[in-house]
Amino acid sequence: MMTTVAGFSGSSMTALLVVFGLGMAAGNLVAGRYAGRRLMPSLYVFLAGLTIVLTLFVMTAHSKVLAACTLFLLGLFGFVTVPALQMRILDKAAGAPTLASALNLSAFNIANALGAFLGGTVIRAGFGYTGPNAIGAVLAATGLALAICSGLVDARAKEAIAR
Repeated sequence: MMTTVAGFSGSSMTALLVVFGLGMAAGNLVAGRYAGRRLMPSLYVFLAGLTIVLTLFVMTAHSKVLAACTLFLLGLFGFVTVPALQMRILDKAAGAPTLASALNLSAFNIANALGAFLGGTVIRAGFGYTGPNAIGAVLAATGLALAICSGLVDARAKEAIAR
C-alpha cells in the first residue's frame, strides 16, 4: 500500500517502519498511563480511535505525507490496545493469570493470521491495497462493540452485588 498507493519508493520502507515503530512505542506509553487509571473507558477510546484511524487510512493512503502520519497513528492506536486488553484479561482471570496471558497472546497470533488472510482476500477480490484497512476498521469496531458489551456485563454484576 505504501509503495503502490502512496507512491513511496521501496528504499523508504525502513523510514516508514521507524515511523510505525514510534507510534507503537507511543501507544504503549499512553496505554500505561490511562488504562491503569480507568481501564474500560480507556479501552473504548482506544478501540474507537483504531476504528477511525483504519477508516481514515483508506482515504489518506493516496498521499505520502498523510499516509505517513496515518501510519504513525496506526502504530499508536494499534498498540495502545495491547496492554489494555492484557490488563482486562488478567483482571478477569485472577485465578489463572499465566493461562489467561498465554491464551491472550495466542488470540493475538490468531488475529494476526486472520487479518493477513482477510486482507489478502479483499485485495484478491479487487478492492485494492486499501481494502484491508476497511476490513480492519470493521474488525476494530466489532472489538469495540464486544468491549462495550463486556463493560455492561460488569456494570450489571456490580449492581447485583450492591443490592
